[in-house]
Amino acid sequence: MENRPDFSDYLVHFTKGSRPCSRSIYNPTIEVTKNINARDKLINILRTQTIIASRLPWVNLNAVCFTECVWGSLLAHASHYSCYGIGFKKQFVFQQGGNPVFYVRPTLYEKQQWEDSLKLFTTPFKPSYSDSSEDVSNGPKNFLDFSHEREWRVPEDMHFTYSDIEFVIVKSSQDLIHFKNLVNLVGEKKFLYMDNYAKIEQYWPVHKVRELNLH
Repeated sequence: MENRPDFSDYLVHFTKGSRPCSRSIYNPTIEVTKNINARDKLINILRTQTIIASRLPWVNLNAVCFTECVWGSLLAHASHYSCYGIGFKKQFVFQQGGNPVFYVRPTLYEKQQWEDSLKLFTTPFKPSYSDSSEDVSNGPKNFLDFSHEREWRVPEDMHFTYSDIEFVIVKSSQDLIHFKNLVNLVGEKKFLYMDNYAKIEQYWPVHKVRELNLH
């Protein structure tokens, strides 16, 4: 890919301390990640070398989700999910069956008879500038716009080796004590510290990000 600052060759899977978006009782991640925080979820991913597919809202299917969130939006993205994530090259995710998500306005979404293999890669798109003409019986009741995430999905549990990992995002260098031997297995140079990025943006606010509550 040519040098394009608004695109990335990498995708990141961020962990989250709260429950999955889908409250389905069939969500395979509920028991595995029950009552553990975002950092420990990342540790579990690294130990098992597996990201377990989670049940998605709206489509009610399982997938592993990634974002192509570029550097300038990373702090805002982390404030919504967490400071803990794992990154891979797009090529690797594509080889695992990954594909970008299609953002579809509700009126178009409702008209389609989606096969599950395609439905998995769709999500309703109801931005703040839409109006009541987009209201449908099974669509979002409020505005729904995650297009900024440039989401990719893999349709099943994603397995990887430590050499497949391009980088691991943590909050600070102090987190490394919790990762123990995983630091050596992954490689210490692959760990990126979100606190460092936040400090750089504070002193040299190239992206003019607002102050965010990172956790």
